[in-house]
Amino acid sequence: MYATVIVDAMGGDHFPAVPVEASIHACRENRLLRVILVGRERDIRNAIPNGLPLPRNIEIVHAPEHIAMDESPSAVVRKKSRSSLHVGLKLLADGKGDAFFTAGNTGATVAVAYFISGAIKGISRPALTVVFPALGQQKVVLLDLGATMEAKAETLFHFALLGEAFSHCITGMDKPCVKILSVGEEMTKGKPSVIEAAELVKSHLNYGGFIEGNQLFKNPEAEVVITDGFTGNVSLKVIEGLSETIYDLIRAKIAPHQYWMKMSGFFFKTFFGSAFQRFDYTRYGSAILLGINHLVGIGHGRSNVRAFKTGILTLARYAEEDLQSRFKIRLERRLAKIDRQR
Repeated sequence: MYATVIVDAMGGDHFPAVPVEASIHACRENRLLRVILVGRERDIRNAIPNGLPLPRNIEIVHAPEHIAMDESPSAVVRKKSRSSLHVGLKLLADGKGDAFFTAGNTGATVAVAYFISGAIKGISRPALTVVFPALGQQKVVLLDLGATMEAKAETLFHFALLGEAFSHCITGMDKPCVKILSVGEEMTKGKPSVIEAAELVKSHLNYGGFIEGNQLFKNPEAEVVITDGFTGNVSLKVIEGLSETIYDLIRAKIAPHQYWMKMSGFFFKTFFGSAFQRFDYTRYGSAILLGINHLVGIGHGRSNVRAFKTGILTLARYAEEDLQSRFKIRLERRLAKIDRQR
């Protein structure tokens, strides 16, 4: 992978240990990958595990300030210009890397990225997106997942444009189908902003109607599903939590006693493991912040080494595929076409 990923070493619930170890594993696994670890240099060096020397393809850039998970995004933008977020995203904007990854404060990351990278012209607000699996479909794009908590109709329409362009880039489909998450499939159900957004999407994109939450994974019949950041974030975490709970319940039933643990655990993984892995966040690692001018990924605060490494490698692959440039070209062409139609 000929890519440079800038990593926030001070982000997440387990910083700097998890970001540092994950970066080392990623760089040892992919010798062509380059990682820039940004954070307090002494803390980063102290977090290097014994027996894992720092690979030559890892560079450390010192950033003295740390942003806590509960800090106000607006305060962070104003007062912590020497934070790992600011320094890392400034390196990205200056062309020193191809992508930036953090598992830190989502609100702060969105605010600082918006401030430093800037929004793509014609897009009002950025959106966090993931690609999730559904029965019979491998790539369904869901957004927003927490970048914009309250979304007006025009903002939801912009999310649809972002999702459509992203879906096109990762699937090659010329006209991905876009649906809107709502409380019913009928066009009269939902908040006024959702109903108004539906009319906008219908006028300019391949619109498939409303979709209820119980169809997201079962039969979405769409490549893109949009919602506001509050609903999307809650939905994603409920899905992940429910999947983990069902996994634990079934495993407990199959292997209630230590004697049978190894044998039943083997059969459990053989028959059920692949199904539950489809919803395992550690396999996907990073949500992508769409709508800004650079490639930025945000992971779960609770990310372990596997999830963090996956996030780094996912961004490296996107950078190698020149996804951000292709995405912006597709989006800008769509925006220009809409302007001509108005």
